[in-house]
Amino acid sequence: MANNLIIKIENATSTIIGRVPDEILDAIDERLSYKRKGVEYSPKVVEGEWDGRNHCFSKWYKTFPTGLCSLVTEVLSQHHIPWEYEDLRKRPHRNMDWKVILPHPISLFDFQRETADICEDVGRGICSLPTGSGKTMTFSVIIGELRVTPVIVYVPSLLLLDQTKAALERVIRNPGGSPVEVGVIGNGVCDIRDINVMTVQTAITVYDKKYDRNKGCVRNLTRDEKVKRNKNKRRNLEDPDADEDLDFVRPNRPAIKKLIEGAQLVVADEAHRVSSAMYQEVLNNSKSAYYRFAFSATAYREDGTEILIQASFGRKLMDITCSELIRKGILVRPYIFSINVPPEPGTFESYQQAKKKCIVESHQRNLLIASLAEGLKTEGPMLLLVTEKRHGRVLEKLISDSKFIHAGDSKSVKEQAISDMLSGKLPVLIATPIADEGLDLVQLKTLFLCDAGRSVTRLYQRIGRSLRICPNKEYSIVIDFRDTNDNLSDHVVDRKRVLMNEEEFILIEVSAGRWKQMED
Repeated sequence: MANNLIIKIENATSTIIGRVPDEILDAIDERLSYKRKGVEYSPKVVEGEWDGRNHCFSKWYKTFPTGLCSLVTEVLSQHHIPWEYEDLRKRPHRNMDWKVILPHPISLFDFQRETADICEDVGRGICSLPTGSGKTMTFSVIIGELRVTPVIVYVPSLLLLDQTKAALERVIRNPGGSPVEVGVIGNGVCDIRDINVMTVQTAITVYDKKYDRNKGCVRNLTRDEKVKRNKNKRRNLEDPDADEDLDFVRPNRPAIKKLIEGAQLVVADEAHRVSSAMYQEVLNNSKSAYYRFAFSATAYREDGTEILIQASFGRKLMDITCSELIRKGILVRPYIFSINVPPEPGTFESYQQAKKKCIVESHQRNLLIASLAEGLKTEGPMLLLVTEKRHGRVLEKLISDSKFIHAGDSKSVKEQAISDMLSGKLPVLIATPIADEGLDLVQLKTLFLCDAGRSVTRLYQRIGRSLRICPNKEYSIVIDFRDTNDNLSDHVVDRKRVLMNEEEFILIEVSAGRWKQMED
């Protein structure tokens, strides 16, 4: 064993110690690299100056993200290179006397208990659990049973900030039985406790960085941006890619930075966001975090960067499908109607042109949506999802007793509208994709995908909003649209292929005329 390679493992980064042949280094580098979707159009790639690959492995220093250890050892084993681990990490000692008490009459499902057990045993990993499966409750139990501090749960939106705090406090109790007070860091609030919920936008601002949406990367703030940030109050938006109230960060920077870098346990909710540049920047600074868990209904990426989720958290520990939980009676079965949409006249050279003329501005299509919505009002709470504000406003005018909300609305306006929809007070809610991630829409019965696109992640997130089980809800209805114009029809094919993977999803293709006959 004296000639074995040593892999020294630390919380964030690991290092190979010993002489490694160049061809093995090249093999590891290849395995730990990736190509971002669309990189082939980069000028450097087109001109032959770059092969388009991003690398997670440093051949010079022989270092790599700890989450990719399994990939490194896979390469070494394939080449019959002996190795052994030297684990420098220290499992934190339990320092709290919390109790986990689930609200009556709730109890953990078997898959939730299994997820918690394997996470607590392994210490890090990715858990893919469907929307409506109780992800927040599951990681709340994990936090309460591990009993280490400090803890940070990172969330990608302001709407999830308070919702996650409330969920944690319902499950984790002090020795006397009172709820543990969970801290909030985000949107102007800095209340640091043993367990904390933090927006990722707040976390990167601590390091004077911001997400550049145009370049798709995190960069340092310019001097002008720092001045503007310190002078101006920001609007109350729920999208972390947009501006939230971050003026509070500057006076609290030392305390927040200390929390980020000293956290013993971190959880990333909506893990498919983890490989974004923002999450990467934050997690690279969480060097004390022995426990690392990522939760999402769709713990994968369509942009080719899925390896970065594993880099931060390790291998996938659980992967449960919607169909599995439908068969167990934990989720309801969706009936997904794909309504044929007659083509708009003309030729459209790009997707954006086709979307504008055939979706957003299509009078016949919008009248069809309005007619379908009017006919389904009696089914129960209804949500229409759009991707552009102008589309939402058009539909709001066409559909009686409807309300449109978007990212620019205040948090209280959005929460009130969602509450009114779920209670039945508001028959039809129209919204931009603020409802894509994490919102608890248990009573939602009917969902319209007014512009579904081709994103697998968004498709599952959106359909999952309607699958949560509740009294008097035996199924859900999802309305999709089969657009036939060029640059749109291929999206329909992509969505159908994805949905066919779920055995318990009922897919029904129908024309608008046939739907009218079914209603009559």
